[in-house]
Amino acid sequence: MNENSKNEQYIDINTVAKLKGLTSTRSLRLEINKPNSKYIAREIKVNGGTSYEILYSSLEPEIQEKLDDDEIFSRELVPYEEKPRNTFVAENARLTAYARVDIVCTLMNFRKKYSTQKEADNTFLEMYNSGMYLPKVFKFIGTISIGTLHRWVKAYENYGTEALVPKRRYSKENEYNTKLTAEMQEIFLKYLLHPNKFSVGKAIVLTKHILEKRGFSDINLLR
Repeated sequence: MNENSKNEQYIDINTVAKLKGLTSTRSLRLEINKPNSKYIAREIKVNGGTSYEILYSSLEPEIQEKLDDDEIFSRELVPYEEKPRNTFVAENARLTAYARVDIVCTLMNFRKKYSTQKEADNTFLEMYNSGMYLPKVFKFIGTISIGTLHRWVKAYENYGTEALVPKRRYSKENEYNTKLTAEMQEIFLKYLLHPNKFSVGKAIVLTKHILEKRGFSDINLLR
């Protein structure tokens, strides 16, 4: 889901309360009903009564970041242990982590060109979200917010690549590019997990080269 679509989403008040560490929704309801409330909310019907949903873009930045981190917008997401472990999914979760590392490392180099980190980060984010700066990574990850970017940087600096592995996984393989054959996936992952820590773009180039040598005709499925 892109950033604009996220901003237009309404989040259930119970979810917001949980992310804020509240034991009830009372304080949120009181805030919503203020004439000058900081939240944009709407009333909904639930089980014969009423409840509220809050517009994503009106929530506090730290709550937006938690929502992004939990990937709550994707209805196909399920907890890791909810279903039997799937090797394909586990490997693709690692693909996501390496793509995120690629973004973080590129940003770190990008910062060296600017006098302030804020200017560098904002410029980098605009370029990345345009889809033209890191096109292959963008196609895999999609748009991100400044909060998400900073969270990834901090996690990577403190804990390394493992910290960027998604905490949840997709329940359907077709959420990823399943047009790739098992052999294509195996080669691609080999380069992504290589000790030399190839970027996603470099791994794609190397994988295409190997597939070409092995006689594959439709190597553009990997892009």
